Amino acid sequence: MGEGAAAGFGSVPALMSFHARNIYPKDCYSCPSLGMVLNRMASSAEERSQRAEAHRTLPAGDLVSHRGWFMISEKICRKCDKQYPSSIVFCPDCGSLTMRPEPEARVASNTRSKRATRAAPVMAPPVQREPPKVRTEHTMEDLFTGLALNDVPQEDIESVRRLIEWSERFSSSASFGDSVADGGRVGYRPSVQLKDRQVALFWLTADGRIEVLFEEWINVPPFDSREKRVEMLGRFNSIRGVKIAENRIAGRAPVPVKMLRDRSEHDTFVQTFEWAIALARGE
Repeated sequence: MGEGAAAGFGSVPALMSFHARNIYPKDCYSCPSLGMVLNRMASSAEERSQRAEAHRTLPAGDLVSHRGWFMISEKICRKCDKQYPSSIVFCPDCGSLTMRPEPEARVASNTRSKRATRAAPVMAPPVQREPPKVRTEHTMEDLFTGLALNDVPQEDIESVRRLIEWSERFSSSASFGDSVADGGRVGYRPSVQLKDRQVALFWLTADGRIEVLFEEWINVPPFDSREKRVEMLGRFNSIRGVKIAENRIAGRAPVPVKMLRDRSEHDTFVQTFEWAIALARGE
């Protein structure tokens, strides 16, 4: 573009206004930039003054590049702080070098990325497997050692001896407990063979307590009937100092060993089992 183009528009400001409206002559697309077009056309001081005036009056942001896109002011005069398009190298007013403004400091965001805020997976602690318990059978010696350690009176220890002697005559087997069954407690459990089943009679612990195992008789005729178990309960309650509630006839009933110190009370206790065993065997 040259003087002919300038004549067509009448003045430099008119040409700049023409560019600002995004209306271009066909050959304007070959121009490197609007600033270079204006520099070619400004052949006199008057035209240069008009060009400067046009820059002052044309709103920032209305200038466009030679490719037709809006050119936002990107440079600032170092001396007069005026803004110009990026194609302007020197300020038209004072002639100072135009510089790009300092980039704004990036505000640190308080929000983290989704990946950053994602909680780390919680690893389950390894399962601590307990070693399998080794079943160890307790013995009669363990029972009497436990009675002594629990400060069971000597009179009650003698009652325990008499119970064991009686059981050895009537029972078919006996257990003193082991390290797995009954919580690893030491005790004494005699059993009798009634037809096709083993029935435990009582469980005597190392702290001097006896539990009559009514639960073992529930499925043993004729004690599968409630009336017979109530009758058995009455026989035990005839021992002086023993008072077993009726709701115990389906479970375990406590009888303190000290209640068997007297020989007659001991006999009543063992004779109740002898009576029950004879009925279950049909004798």
